[in-house]
Amino acid sequence: MNTNTENALAVIDFTPTKVFFENYEELKLAAQEYLEKYQNLIISEEDNKSGKELFVEINAKYKALDSARKEFVKNASAPIKEADARIKELLSLYDEVKAAIRKQTDAHDESRKEIARTLLTELLESAWANLGVEDDNGNAVIDDLVILGSLTEKNRLTAKAKRAVETKAQEDKNLQTTVEFRLKDLEAQSYKAGLSVPLSKTNVQYFLLSDEETYQEKLAELIASEVERERQANAAREKAEQERLAAEEANRKAAEQKAE
Repeated sequence: MNTNTENALAVIDFTPTKVFFENYEELKLAAQEYLEKYQNLIISEEDNKSGKELFVEINAKYKALDSARKEFVKNASAPIKEADARIKELLSLYDEVKAAIRKQTDAHDESRKEIARTLLTELLESAWANLGVEDDNGNAVIDDLVILGSLTEKNRLTAKAKRAVETKAQEDKNLQTTVEFRLKDLEAQSYKAGLSVPLSKTNVQYFLLSDEETYQEKLAELIASEVERERQANAAREKAEQERLAAEEANRKAAEQKAE
């Protein structure tokens, strides 16, 4: 007897069942002959009761045949269902061990990912410092790099992971440089457009980090709006001043006429 079960393989003996429906043609012919006379039956209101009785009669034959079918299928499939249940029972033995192993390997993987996160974060912060990226402009995240593939077997960052972090830091530096230039240029743009008070970072904050095309488009709209606002404000002040002077002149003339 072979006692080595470690490499045992499932051996399932299955003999396909051949179904003999000896009187099928006879039953089919009988059913056709029985039902043929009712195929185009028209039931009048007066014959409604008889129609219901006929329905019960036909349905009884239907149920008898369907019951025979269900009983046959039940008996024929019983061995298959039993074998299926027993194989599933065997599979559950494997599932228990697999789950225990997977739980531990996943825990080790998560531990290595945390190592990767720490190393990536340290490298990013170092890259920011080397490039002179200010705290407010350090927007890069390394979540997408926190994967096992970012580490070597000795738990060090791969060259690819390092390059990815450096690229992220450089993108922050580039954006910081762009923002600095935009803010320095903002005063010149304001005075060039004729504004008496230049725009500040607060005015452009909501689109300051946009791509160049969007930034220029939004800035042009904002400057045009501010120019119009100043024009209207100046016009209102001039009108108020004219009205004040006119009122003073009217008061002066009224006083002179009264003195005469």
